[in-house]
Amino acid sequence: MSRSPPAPDGGFWGWLAVFGCFMGNVIGDGVMYSFGIFIPYLKDYFDAGSGVTSTIYSLQVGVTFGSGPIASYMTNSLGWRLTTIIGSVLASAGLALSALAPNIPFLF
Repeated sequence: MSRSPPAPDGGFWGWLAVFGCFMGNVIGDGVMYSFGIFIPYLKDYFDAGSGVTSTIYSLQVGVTFGSGPIASYMTNSLGWRLTTIIGSVLASAGLALSALAPNIPFLF
């Protein structure tokens, strides 16, 4: 019976990659799955109804799951690293710009 060689320690860059994946999940999934907590505050801040406010979440989920084929194509043509960097930059820019939203349609 042959033994497989031990996995190398990634050192600093390995732990940095783990932290990056963790933060990606916290930001991406954390914002998406905790959106219900923000609905009353968004309704009060923008003086909007429940329907238009929940459309933000609906579009977010639709774009998240609908972008899978695009991400798959980009991964096959550009590689996983560049695709991850592009997705991270787009997600970070979108989250940062949402803080400047003057009204709910801006968040669409």
